[in-house]
Amino acid sequence: MLKTMRDNVKSLSLTLWLVIFAFIGTTFLVWGWRSSSGGGRAAMVARVAGEPISWDEFQRAYRDYYQFYQRLYGDKFDEKVLERLNLKEKVLQELIDRRLVLQEAKRMKLSVGYGELAQWIRSYPAFAEKGAFSKERYLKVLSLNRLTPERFEEGLRQDLLYQKMADLIKGVAVVSEREAKESYLMARERVKAEYVFLPSPPNSKERAEKLYQRLKSGEIWARVLAEEKLSPVTTDFFAHGEPIKGVPEAWAFSRAAFGLGKGEVGVSLQGEKGLYLLRLLERKPADEGQYEKEKETWKRQFLVEKQEQLFQAWLEGLRRAARVQIEKEAL
Repeated sequence: MLKTMRDNVKSLSLTLWLVIFAFIGTTFLVWGWRSSSGGGRAAMVARVAGEPISWDEFQRAYRDYYQFYQRLYGDKFDEKVLERLNLKEKVLQELIDRRLVLQEAKRMKLSVGYGELAQWIRSYPAFAEKGAFSKERYLKVLSLNRLTPERFEEGLRQDLLYQKMADLIKGVAVVSEREAKESYLMARERVKAEYVFLPSPPNSKERAEKLYQRLKSGEIWARVLAEEKLSPVTTDFFAHGEPIKGVPEAWAFSRAAFGLGKGEVGVSLQGEKGLYLLRLLERKPADEGQYEKEKETWKRQFLVEKQEQLFQAWLEGLRRAARVQIEKEAL
């Protein structure tokens, strides 16, 4: 995720928002997609197992996401933010993923009956007056959003079918007592490190390799850095994956640091930018007694994370096996 996104909405993802759109009412913005029919290759942006995603559908979805992020970022929303979001590709991938999940649901003969549909509609607050479902308000809300009951209900049926398929996959996930405790202790452990950054101009890799080998062979960290005129930076204590001041790609740095023993030296690559040489200074293990106090809450949270990981792994399998044709020139 982008750092700005983390600061504003805590792990927001397009997948999550598609589900939220479907279940908090902003489906009114997107249901118009489904009434479109392609008029040949020029009218579509992709085919998923032969099923088209129309240009009109894509444009409407893109517009809705664009407006959402525009509201989210406010005055900070500009071309640079839009470029970092990679919005066109993300929206198209969401539409493709949605098709894949619905196709798999149909293959497995899952369905959403009229009773399920009616129950959702009757329980939805936007259609209620004085705490009870109102058919008159239901029709009025749909009319204001230029929707017929038939189109709305078919769209809702697809959303509920998507959720039913997702719940079926996620329902396989289980969390054992041991797994929950180990994950808690790992997440709550904290470390402190010092590092130097070596950018990637010519010969920097060779220099880094020589430094690393000297340090691994037992030469004193402070002496080697002094000879190389390098000034180390010391971090605060940080947990797995936590943002680290001065370190843009904190996840890679964190992974390298937690793999070290006290006093050991490691390397964290930063893509094309360069690399960090780091040395672990101190490790603070998690409090096992605190786990007993937080156990039930932690297990629930961990189960949700594991369910989402399982669903994403299953979805990735669908992507690999899918016959997807993308009309790149149409984007």
